[in-house]
Amino acid sequence: DSIGVVRPEGVTSRFHVLELTPTGPDIAFDDLNVTAFSCDPNNARAVFVASEQDPPADLRSPPLETHLYLADFNTREVHQLSDAANVTSAEWAPTGDVVAITDNNDIELVSLEGQRTPLVTRPGVDSTPHWSPDGDSLAFATSDGAERAPIALAVVGRSGSAPRPIARHFQSFLIGTPPRWWAWTDNNTLLFSGLSEMSTQIYRVRLSQADAAEAITPAGQVSLYCSTARNRLACIESSPDTPPRIVTRSLPRGRVLERTELNHNQARGSPSIRRLDWRSVDGAAI
Repeated sequence: DSIGVVRPEGVTSRFHVLELTPTGPDIAFDDLNVTAFSCDPNNARAVFVASEQDPPADLRSPPLETHLYLADFNTREVHQLSDAANVTSAEWAPTGDVVAITDNNDIELVSLEGQRTPLVTRPGVDSTPHWSPDGDSLAFATSDGAERAPIALAVVGRSGSAPRPIARHFQSFLIGTPPRWWAWTDNNTLLFSGLSEMSTQIYRVRLSQADAAEAITPAGQVSLYCSTARNRLACIESSPDTPPRIVTRSLPRGRVLERTELNHNQARGSPSIRRLDWRSVDGAAI
């Protein structure tokens, strides 16, 4: 019955809860500069990645500490959930009992009581964890323990097993805006956008065959979005010779369901379609 949004307000970004009724209240959390959030799948709550300070005017200033906060929409109470001081992402588990975060380029689990459990801790980048539908696994972006390396994809179990590299048989690295580098279609299958030989495509990989990634879109420039129902894939496709267009495909076979040419008067290769998302959980409208 409500939706969470982050609104820019000057140099800061504030979190608001908007009721989906004409007379519903706009609940604002004005004391935090919010950079990311994730909602509780079962209750009217959310976790924020935020700072209590506004961004510095001088770009040479040290970065602000960013913490994890828990907010209750009903009581409007907010409190800091953990002492992690360099949090950059957070996602609430589908099971509702824990939050996966990135802190200092490491991945941790944080309980609703604030207990921190390290999950992936090593040199380099491990970030932006994204839960499987059953809450047993996390896909994440990684440099595989190297300080300088292309960002690739790996999966780790919630219980803390060793990270498992995914789809490394071709020269590729992930692109896009997190967390939409990848999407789970079921507990065993991942879709991700990868760049290979100057072409971006959507690839599918099954964890039972983690080295075999299959391209399910034609070569070109493609961004990844997936409906909540997980049975349809929506892409923005373009090339140097064609304008951007929206294409939807059924899953798992990838059959094209709809192809809508847009901006046909734009110059070729124009990036005028920048983002799309699903308006309904059944994947019926964009």
